[in-house]
Amino acid sequence: MFFLPFAILTLSALGRAHVVSRHSTINKPICLDNVTAAFHKAHIVPDVISSFNPKVGVDTLFTDPVTKANVEVVPGILLTTEQTDQPPQWSLASDRDLSNSKTTWVITIVDPDALTPQDPSIAQFLHFIGQGFIVDNSLAPNRGKNTVSLTNVSSALVEFFHPSPPAGSDPHRYVILVYVQPDDFEEKGLAYFNGTIPPGTDFREFFNITDFASKTALGEPVAGNFFLVGPDADASRETVNNLPFPFN
Repeated sequence: MFFLPFAILTLSALGRAHVVSRHSTINKPICLDNVTAAFHKAHIVPDVISSFNPKVGVDTLFTDPVTKANVEVVPGILLTTEQTDQPPQWSLASDRDLSNSKTTWVITIVDPDALTPQDPSIAQFLHFIGQGFIVDNSLAPNRGKNTVSLTNVSSALVEFFHPSPPAGSDPHRYVILVYVQPDDFEEKGLAYFNGTIPPGTDFREFFNITDFASKTALGEPVAGNFFLVGPDADASRETVNNLPFPFN
């Protein structure tokens, strides 16, 4: 078990990175054992993936459109549709030196509760597949070798689509999974969508992240996190120990 401080990367609406204009206010560490336990408590295992054994930590920051403050995603936090309207910022951390890592990562977001948690008739709904994330120490210097900033050197395979649970729905789970990217990922990723990413959102319905990971040789996720968004949420709050969702 190890504890993770976090550095920052930012992802624009087109899947390209830029430097955050202010530093994160994240102060507390996150334990991978706690993230794993939260995945089980929220039934992400087995609803989304059959098992989860993270190797690194992934942190996600949204920006509140009113206060302009960073909103940290801890597992199970309840956020508003306004807070999650724009793509988040990302970071990775480990108990080993990542500063010279040549690894490339893929980051995905899926919703296993579409249309609603009681009627997941179009689940999974795909919200994002970002590719080409690599370490860029210039984005957050002097943060130590175990915390790294990332920049993506290619556009997203599937652009970010903001959470939009329907009126009257219970909060949806939005599951973030990080994978090590194989060399031919973009080619296989496009082939999975028959050679091109279609317009509209219909292609995002009935997605299966496990099937996609298998057919694109992504393997098992190396990091993960998740947040909740409901149509009537009026404030964010940490819910890792008291998830506002019928998980019983």
